[in-house]
Amino acid sequence: MLSLNKFKKVHLIGIGGVGMTPLAIYLKDAGFDVTGSDIQDFRFKNVLMSKGIKVSIGHSSENVPPDAVVIYSSALNSDNIELNTAKRQNNPMMSRIEALKEISKDKKLIAITGSYGKSTATSFVSAILEEANLNPSWIIGADLFNFKPANIGSSDLLVLECDESKKDFLEFNPFFVILTNIGNDHLSNYENSKENLYIAILSFLKRISEMGVIFLNADDPMSERIINDLKSSSKKIVKCGKTDNADYVYKIKSSNFNHKRIVTSFSVKEKDSNVFTAQINMPGERNVLDACFAYAILVELGVSKKIARSALTTLPILDRRFEIKHIGERSIIIDDEGDSPFVIESVLKDARYYFPDKKILSIVQPHRYSRLKSLFSQYVSVLSNYSDDIIITPVYEASESKIEGYDSFSLGSAIRKTSFKGNVEVVSSLSEAANMAKFYFKKNYVIITLGPGNIWQVADELSN
Repeated sequence: MLSLNKFKKVHLIGIGGVGMTPLAIYLKDAGFDVTGSDIQDFRFKNVLMSKGIKVSIGHSSENVPPDAVVIYSSALNSDNIELNTAKRQNNPMMSRIEALKEISKDKKLIAITGSYGKSTATSFVSAILEEANLNPSWIIGADLFNFKPANIGSSDLLVLECDESKKDFLEFNPFFVILTNIGNDHLSNYENSKENLYIAILSFLKRISEMGVIFLNADDPMSERIINDLKSSSKKIVKCGKTDNADYVYKIKSSNFNHKRIVTSFSVKEKDSNVFTAQINMPGERNVLDACFAYAILVELGVSKKIARSALTTLPILDRRFEIKHIGERSIIIDDEGDSPFVIESVLKDARYYFPDKKILSIVQPHRYSRLKSLFSQYVSVLSNYSDDIIITPVYEASESKIEGYDSFSLGSAIRKTSFKGNVEVVSSLSEAANMAKFYFKKNYVIITLGPGNIWQVADELSN
């Protein structure tokens, strides 16, 4: 494998991607001269530039330094001009995953994987380790309000999201693994087979060190199968969840909207039957489960329970995770990265719970044509069952080519064919979506923008 340490300059193609931005920050802090480019403007360009990272908007052969290691995003097409320039110049090249593998090779890797909830769990674990003075490194593929997306710590601990959507996560060698769940997302690289995904994840879990621990979601239907399949390997397993047979059993005591934020109180019953209470400034069971994972990791690392419980109070709030952007006399605007029907369902249920007297307008930006195709029926079901009205924007294609029959118009048509009674509008641009949403802004609605692309721009426009 190419060694990064032999070089001084790094150029990232697709630097605006949610996984590339924190990598750029990590490399800059590690002492590299970092440049990067992206096809379009992005939210955190100024953050990168403030750290001395030169960012170019638009791809050009002139952006690629001839003496730099080139790290490229998996979202790029093979005909990308900077990729081809790097090949022509004989720049050393590696994918983002290869760069992460290089960074992690001498670390005790705490890997977070699963179909949903990886970024939240990664940020929680990173924050709680830092608060407990374990001095970890981390690279978090998410936008954070009050926490750095990347850090170089003095210990050998590295917290990293290991994306199961591509099989190259199998090349990592983890110390600890958190498996959030196994769902129906990201199946396109597994022959659209959940069984194939399961086999890959099981192989990943078997790669942990002899001293490692696997943390499982006790409420996930696949957990018991994993436990049975790992019996012969003698891997240590710790379970977190609502289920009574979990090692850490959480119970939500209350969750309320209070002064522009959600406050959720919960209890945790530990393996020794001791019970303690805590609270987080976030909604829903998914966040409580991730907090439970973070606490359990501290305990397994030998941190005192007193310190571990105290550290729970410092968990960061993720940007674009049920982010309340505006509270008006009648309307409320919420933005969420909502990258799959599973996540969208959770967000819409939360909105219904916290604001029962309001109707819900879902403004959804489907993410990638391939994902829309594989999850089409789930998109139709979730949006029609949990929304009162719907606006569908063009698919955020992420360099993919259009798939006939699986675009925003197809999604709108399919929803109209259900028993859905509300309005379903399909628009041609984000600006059109914002203008249309202004009609609902004056009414008693929760307006929710959903998608990992640039749909947040609609929420921002409505909020200003």
